[in-house]
Formats: sequence, structure tokens, C-alpha cells
Amino acid sequence: MSVLEEFYELTIQLYSKLNQKINSSNRTQLLEDINGVLSEREERIYLLTQPVTDVDKTRMKEILTLEPRIQQRLNFLFTELKMEMKNVKKQKSSNQKYTNPYKNVSGSDGMFLDKKK
Repeated sequence: MSVLEEFYELTIQLYSKLNQKINSSNRTQLLEDINGVLSEREERIYLLTQPVTDVDKTRMKEILTLEPRIQQRLNFLFTELKMEMKNVKKQKSSNQKYTNPYKNVSGSDGMFLDKKK
């Protein structure tokens, strides 16, 4: 199998993984799989050469048509994860405020200090 065909197969595999439904039960495994495919794909991209045959040229065109969709899906996945992490952090903060509401109140609040002797 040529490097271009391996790269094409990895691109198809990445595209199919990105189009799977992500939920809390399969999120970790799916992200690890996507990361693995991306790293393999990164290794192959440096080995690619100019397509010579017509088959290679059609494969390259297919890869180039899939690439914007892959980028869009990766960006969507990244922003979704950022929002979820932000919500978790916010929820953690509000839980802490609920359990100890006077944690951030300063000790000298409402106290009169006389500095005259």
C-alpha cells in the first residue's frame, strides 16, 4: 500500500470517527481514537509525494474535499469541549459558594478601627 493510500484510509477513518455521536460514555475513547488517527496522519503527511497516476490524483482530490469538513468538525468538537470545561468549572465554583458562602468575606468587614492614641 502506498503512502497516499494509507493517508487516504486514515483520512476516511478520521472523518468517520468525527461524525460519530459523542456522549459522556464514549467521549474519552473517541477522543483518544481521534488523537491517535491524527498523529498517524501527521506522520504520513510528511512522506507524501506528488501524485503521478490518475488514481493517486483522484485520491488526492477526495482528500482535499474532505479536509475542510474535517477541520470544521474538529473546530466544532474543540469549542464544544471548551464550553463543557467552562461549565464544569463554573458548576464547581457555584457548588463551593453554596457549601461555604462566607469564604471570601474579609474578616475586617464592618469593623471600626480607631487609630488615635
